[in-house]
Amino acid sequence: MRFIGIDLHSNRFNICFLDEEGNKQRYRFELVAEDLERFYSLLDHETYVVVEASTNTFAFTDLIQNKVKQVLVANTH
Repeated sequence: MRFIGIDLHSNRFNICFLDEEGNKQRYRFELVAEDLERFYSLLDHETYVVVEASTNTFAFTDLIQNKVKQVLVANTH
Protein backbone atom coordinates (compact mmCIF):
# COMPACT_ATOMS: atom_id res chain seq x y z
CA MET A 1 0.00 0.00 0.00
CA ARG A 2 1.28 3.45 -0.93
CA PHE A 3 -0.01 6.96 -0.54
CA ILE A 4 0.45 9.88 -2.93
CA GLY A 5 -0.11 13.55 -2.18
CA ILE A 6 -0.55 15.72 -5.26
CA ASP A 7 -0.09 19.48 -5.50
CA LEU A 8 -1.92 20.30 -8.73
CA HIS A 9 -1.24 23.43 -10.77
CA SER A 10 -2.61 24.60 -14.10
CA ASN A 11 0.34 23.28 -16.14
CA ARG A 12 2.17 20.82 -13.83
CA PHE A 13 1.87 18.81 -10.64
CA ASN A 14 4.16 17.76 -7.83
CA ILE A 15 3.72 14.45 -6.08
CA CYS A 16 5.06 12.84 -2.95
CA PHE A 17 4.88 9.06 -2.48
CA LEU A 18 4.75 7.84 1.10
CA ASP A 19 5.05 4.13 1.86
CA GLU A 20 4.05 2.30 5.03
CA GLU A 21 7.54 2.74 6.50
CA GLY A 22 7.39 6.52 6.02
CA ASN A 23 9.82 6.64 3.08
CA LYS A 24 9.19 9.53 0.68
CA GLN A 25 9.80 9.94 -3.04
CA ARG A 26 9.10 13.24 -4.77
CA TYR A 27 8.50 13.87 -8.47
CA ARG A 28 7.39 16.73 -10.69
CA PHE A 29 5.39 16.28 -13.90
CA GLU A 30 4.14 18.64 -16.57
CA LEU A 31 0.51 18.28 -17.69
CA VAL A 32 1.49 16.92 -21.10
CA ALA A 33 0.82 13.48 -22.58
CA GLU A 34 4.39 12.20 -22.19
CA ASP A 35 4.64 13.11 -18.49
CA LEU A 36 1.14 11.80 -17.76
CA GLU A 37 2.13 8.42 -19.22
CA ARG A 38 5.25 8.39 -17.00
CA PHE A 39 3.07 9.23 -14.00
CA TYR A 40 0.52 6.50 -14.85
CA SER A 41 3.33 3.93 -14.88
CA LEU A 42 3.93 4.68 -11.18
CA LEU A 43 0.33 3.95 -10.18
CA ASP A 44 -1.27 0.68 -9.11
CA HIS A 45 -4.50 -0.50 -7.51
CA GLU A 46 -2.95 -0.50 -4.03
CA THR A 47 -2.27 3.25 -4.09
CA TYR A 48 -4.33 5.90 -2.31
CA VAL A 49 -4.18 9.43 -3.75
CA VAL A 50 -4.96 12.79 -2.13
CA VAL A 51 -5.31 15.70 -4.56
CA GLU A 52 -5.44 19.35 -3.58
CA ALA A 53 -8.78 20.95 -4.54
CA SER A 54 -8.34 23.35 -7.44
CA THR A 55 -9.89 24.24 -10.78
CA ASN A 56 -8.37 21.20 -12.54
CA THR A 57 -8.94 18.68 -9.76
CA PHE A 58 -11.97 16.83 -11.06
CA ALA A 59 -10.66 16.56 -14.63
CA PHE A 60 -7.38 15.26 -13.20
CA THR A 61 -9.08 12.73 -10.91
CA ASP A 62 -11.09 11.44 -13.88
CA LEU A 63 -7.76 10.55 -15.51
CA ILE A 64 -6.45 8.51 -12.57
CA GLN A 65 -9.39 7.15 -10.58
CA ASN A 66 -9.42 3.80 -12.42
CA LYS A 67 -5.66 3.37 -12.00
CA VAL A 68 -5.55 3.58 -8.17
CA LYS A 69 -7.40 2.21 -5.15
CA GLN A 70 -8.98 5.53 -4.10
CA VAL A 71 -8.75 9.25 -4.87
CA LEU A 72 -9.59 11.79 -2.18
CA VAL A 73 -9.90 15.55 -2.76
CA ALA A 74 -8.65 17.81 0.02
CA ASN A 75 -9.57 21.44 0.45
CA THR A 76 -6.59 23.05 2.16
CA HIS A 77 -8.67 25.99 3.34
